[in-house]
Amino acid sequence: MMNPLPRAPAVPVLICLMAMTAGSAVAEDAPAAIITDSQAYCVQLHDRIQQLQLSATVPPPREAMDLSAEGQRLCANGLARGGVMRLRRALSIMMHPDEER
Repeated sequence: MMNPLPRAPAVPVLICLMAMTAGSAVAEDAPAAIITDSQAYCVQLHDRIQQLQLSATVPPPREAMDLSAEGQRLCANGLARGGVMRLRRALSIMMHPDEER
């Protein structure tokens, strides 16, 4: 007579179910951040960069200004993804100028 298939232990299944439940609870509690590579987002980032420039007591780092200009150019030419990447990097540099790059 054939032996029946061994039964899987219940503990791993229980752990998987607990992990799935915990993950969904965290996802429900955290607000969703939607970031789009759109022209509107390009404008929003550019506006934030300009606000930082106006409120700065010292000139912004050259790298940030170069990235900002390149990001604006890309956005204006319909390349929002590349533009957004550069504008976000410029914004990060301006907000945290002391960090190493």
